[in-house]
Amino acid sequence: MTEKAKLIESTITAGFGTFPEALSGYRREDGVSIEFSKIKDNSLKVLFIFDETSYTREKARLIGIDLIKEISLSLAAYNEVHFTWRYDTASSWKESNEKAVRAVVVTSLTLRAKVAGAIDLGILENHKISEKSLIAFECFNNALKYREERQEKEIAFWLYFAMEALKFEYNLKDCVFKNELVNNIASREKVNAFSYSIGRYYRHFKSSGKGSVLPIKECVDLAKKAIYFYNHK
Repeated sequence: MTEKAKLIESTITAGFGTFPEALSGYRREDGVSIEFSKIKDNSLKVLFIFDETSYTREKARLIGIDLIKEISLSLAAYNEVHFTWRYDTASSWKESNEKAVRAVVVTSLTLRAKVAGAIDLGILENHKISEKSLIAFECFNNALKYREERQEKEIAFWLYFAMEALKFEYNLKDCVFKNELVNNIASREKVNAFSYSIGRYYRHFKSSGKGSVLPIKECVDLAKKAIYFYNHK
């Protein structure tokens, strides 16, 4: 087996999720191979292999940063489990006959004591996040963190910013945004209740004013559907 020479290693961690034992990698069209292995039940080592590419180390570093973020955020949204990631925990890069340059960062990861959900890795080959949707995915990931901590006010706060990010990045007026959600995601009654719940009731923690209030779980589900709709539009 040929020794790999151009490697960049990262990790992704789920606070309340567990990875399966069987982890299959894949190869991108540009020649970058991605392999996965478990560190602990809730943490995954991600290896980016650039041997079959002509990328420089700096270009590979930039690609790796984008990829680990996309993989983490897409897995977080799909599984509705909050993720953190660390880029370049270790790397080894050797050009031609040069001596391999290796850098290592020590990290410690532990699984908190709570019932953890199984993480589905089946979407890894379709993890692509458009540049316009990236901020919304990040806000949604933050909302998941507070859902695990059962802080409803904070969940709604980040869901609100996720929706605002979609409107800003896709240059949508509020009425157009709501109409598209009604036509593709949920009924107008539910969309209006969703907007009221994250924009007034939960975010400001007020019960005054007119409007139906959705349970925070439904708010999370609707936000996820909206983000995926625009990401794949």
